[in-house]
Amino acid sequence: MKRRMLFLLIAAVFLFPPAVFAHRVSVFAYQEGDKINVEGFFSDGTPTKQATIEVYDMNGKKLFAGKTNEKGTLQFETPKAAGKLKIVLVASMGHRAEILFKLRGGKRAPAGKPEPAQASAGKAPAASGPVSGISEKAIRTIVREEVARAIQPVMRALAKQEAEKISFSDVVGGIGWIMGLMGIWLMMKARKK
Repeated sequence: MKRRMLFLLIAAVFLFPPAVFAHRVSVFAYQEGDKINVEGFFSDGTPTKQATIEVYDMNGKKLFAGKTNEKGTLQFETPKAAGKLKIVLVASMGHRAEILFKLRGGKRAPAGKPEPAQASAGKAPAASGPVSGISEKAIRTIVREEVARAIQPVMRALAKQEAEKISFSDVVGGIGWIMGLMGIWLMMKARKK
């Protein structure tokens, strides 16, 4: 009887390794200038190493594909597509997550190169911003990008917190496992008698 119990225990370990119960995978993206950064992680915070990242436009056309690094991150050039992108992460053992990502318009003016003031024939250029010659639009773009960069750690923490939430299906699955193991235990106990 002890041999059977030992055999069942060993079989359960090999048939249902802990990785099967692993965790959900999440993907998080943010735009920084003309680059998009993507991070993938499991619900316990483990990075999705060597996961595939695919980027699609809203018509389903694939715009980019690549692999995450050892930290679970990937950076790529912002595609010329406007509007939203669908970013899909495919990690090991069939884990998959996707998000819709809204692109921010406008690119940051290169440092030290102010946008030229527009002058009409024979007139002095209109004052469109500070004395340095940077337009109000360029300043707004820079401020928007800096604010977005400053809140990235908060957004990342919120995304990880969202990934760690326990869903109803997780609870039902856990109860099912408990009931199944209890059934096996009761069956073994009944066989002893």
